[in-house]
Amino acid sequence: GRRPPVPAAGGTPPRSKAADVPWCDQCNRFLNPPTLTEAGECPTCGRVLVEPEARPDVSVPWHFKLLLVALAIYLLYRTWQGVAWLTHHV
Repeated sequence: GRRPPVPAAGGTPPRSKAADVPWCDQCNRFLNPPTLTEAGECPTCGRVLVEPEARPDVSVPWHFKLLLVALAIYLLYRTWQGVAWLTHHV
């Protein structure tokens, strides 16, 4: 696994997207915020990695919901089409 960037001599580590991902030193791996427990602990070793109030709100994007609605409409149409085909050919 990769380790987070080490600060330069007398400086702070460079700020990147990887710095926002929790790192567990004991397990030697990055963790996705939704995989942490409600208390912000590593699910493997139980070490606290993130304060509970600091966890971001993870919600389903609107375009994913739209995709699910479109899929349901498409599948209903194809089911209706299949039933119509069966009634005319059987």
